[in-house]
Amino acid sequence: GKNPNLIGTAVPPNWVANQHFLYSGPIQVGDLVVICVSDGSKRYAEVSRQSGPDSWDVLLAVQPQHVFHPNMPGSSLGRPAKTSMTGMREQHFYELKHPDLIDTAVPAGWAVNKDFTYAGPVRVGDLVVIKRSDGSLRFAEIWKQSGPDTWDLVVCVHPRNQFYCNQHGSGLGRPKPDSLKQVKEHKAVFETWNKMEQEDEGLLLQQSATINRAKEYLTQEHPKIAPSQSWVSRAGHPHVSMNPEDWGKGFPVEASYTGPHLTWPLTLENVQQVLYHIRTKPEYPLHPKYIAQLVGTGTQMFDDLPASVATMSIPPGEGGKLVVLGDTHGQLADLLWVLELYGEPSQSTGYLINGDMADRGTHAVEIIIIALMFKILYPENVVINRGNHEALDMNRMYGFGAEVEK
Repeated sequence: GKNPNLIGTAVPPNWVANQHFLYSGPIQVGDLVVICVSDGSKRYAEVSRQSGPDSWDVLLAVQPQHVFHPNMPGSSLGRPAKTSMTGMREQHFYELKHPDLIDTAVPAGWAVNKDFTYAGPVRVGDLVVIKRSDGSLRFAEIWKQSGPDTWDLVVCVHPRNQFYCNQHGSGLGRPKPDSLKQVKEHKAVFETWNKMEQEDEGLLLQQSATINRAKEYLTQEHPKIAPSQSWVSRAGHPHVSMNPEDWGKGFPVEASYTGPHLTWPLTLENVQQVLYHIRTKPEYPLHPKYIAQLVGTGTQMFDDLPASVATMSIPPGEGGKLVVLGDTHGQLADLLWVLELYGEPSQSTGYLINGDMADRGTHAVEIIIIALMFKILYPENVVINRGNHEALDMNRMYGFGAEVEK
């Protein structure tokens, strides 16, 4: 589109036909036009193509996808008068000075007069702190002065610029330079680590694809030469059968073992005992017999799922809630804090665990134990998705394999 920042936005409410926009005159592809949409409002659109002698296809939105209104009769398309558009394009093409901070939350520890102040002049382009309707403090940017002591703010930059109008000047806090510097540095460091991680994983995926192609070629060219045992086979235990129902049955529990014991069927009291042990003595692992039983029971549950895509509902009732959790990467303290903050899985608290439990950190085994116990206890209220780190190649490279063997 030629007018991407105007398409889909509302026409000023005081605009009237034949004064601010016209229904007469030729229509051309690329024209910015005014249309009346189904809710009665007037919005900008752009003519994308001619679909008939006097009909046109119109581009109504550019986010999240192109949406076309087919065969709009040409006579119902108004073209904005040139004088009416004066200033409108400037308004919508205002260049943001703080696009990465707008609408992000102000750090929880920030205090008035320490990290931001309400004193001093307000200027266009300033980054300011505003209090939203939900009580949270967020960053916004002043984009124009609308009165002697009032300002229009950009409070959101996605899916398109949205404006918070007529915010009184005295209600705008300006962050202090030292505090704002910490926020920007934290954001920059986070983005740098994120890019490094994505680059690292991308290289690993390329390496794995190359190895797999080589394996496939060697197998085809030399079928009589059997490949060596896989990493999983070498790490296997003699008591483990191929049937998950039998996992853990052949493991003896030594008299010297002082950790918690699992009993079946699993109970909440039993789960709490294991959870308490993990909280207080994470350096003493749960006995391999019980880990094998948990993994075997979990494997059967996953094998019995009707599809690879799960359907999940927020638990009913007044206190029902759903906690979405992901990328714990062996950081046990993070998981325990989330459980403390939002409550453990229960009949009223669901958990959607979005994978990447393994690798990087040193306590992924404990995280998986906790996730499996609650999955077995509340199968409908706990859903565990597989991340890209729940994979053999990743575990071999990023630490989970070594953690299990250790």
